[in-house]
Amino acid sequence: MIIAVTRNDEINMLICQIAYSIFKVPKKIARIRSQEYLDPKFSSLFNKENLPIDYVISPEIEIAKSIQRKLEAPGALDNIPFADNKIRLLEILIDEKCAIYGIKLNDLTKKFPKLNAYILGVVRDDKFLILKKNDSLKHNDKAYVVVSSNKMEETLKVFGHNEKVSNKILIIGGGNIGFNLAKNIEQSFESA
Repeated sequence: MIIAVTRNDEINMLICQIAYSIFKVPKKIARIRSQEYLDPKFSSLFNKENLPIDYVISPEIEIAKSIQRKLEAPGALDNIPFADNKIRLLEILIDEKCAIYGIKLNDLTKKFPKLNAYILGVVRDDKFLILKKNDSLKHNDKAYVVVSSNKMEETLKVFGHNEKVSNKILIIGGGNIGFNLAKNIEQSFESA
């Protein structure tokens, strides 16, 4: 495997080409910042016949996606979409406002019958733990919770996070990050 992450897109592409053509490297990853190369009309550029790059990493696009995920789930430390955005993995900090704080996991459905989420585990004292049914969440745990995307807000409320989703957003800065963030937000509103 080769990972080309120099400051120059063209050098990264050339490194992947040489790695494939001369050294037969099976997996090639390149950092590409230029939005022109990332335009969908050039999607056929990155293949074995042209430029053999298996994965393209764009720091600006990844940062814009991260900001958008924060906007979509206020109160969560992070959220990761799966299954075409139907499922989310939420990282939630447990504090004193959390309604399920101290309740055993096997009692959650009795006290919160509408809670439709699965707690995978927690980070507690810098260690990841898979909780058993008699365990409970503790103060300062970081809980990892799988939830249907349309139940995020409801789930976050049970975990003590009542932050509202922003309806008005002002993006300052017209660089690649701001452009990609605006484009992502626009697409998410169109699909909603």
